[in-house]
Amino acid sequence: MNITRVPLYVPCLEELKAVLKEDLSKNYAEVSVEVVDCPDLMKLPFSLAASGLEGNPEILDMGGPGDPAVGGTQSYNIEAIVSRNSGCTKGFIIGAAQGPDYYRFGLSEV
Repeated sequence: MNITRVPLYVPCLEELKAVLKEDLSKNYAEVSVEVVDCPDLMKLPFSLAASGLEGNPEILDMGGPGDPAVGGTQSYNIEAIVSRNSGCTKGFIIGAAQGPDYYRFGLSEV
């Protein structure tokens, strides 16, 4: 597996707020953007496995339409990938995903 590290620009929250407000205003008549503390993500409506996003966040992009494994029998071990990529042995992963076709409802889509 090939791992490529790409440095990402991380704007300050006020800069992000201004950009979101400006771009959302192009499509909506009324826009309000605020910077607030993160809610407890373990509670409704989120019901995630951790209370917040903290530590050393990373973006991982795996598979996808250009991947020859899509539609095939390739499967990924997320724990091994995260460990190999960042050295972490424990983590919290959220995001769009698709499971194997033999899992639950076929392609894990419900």
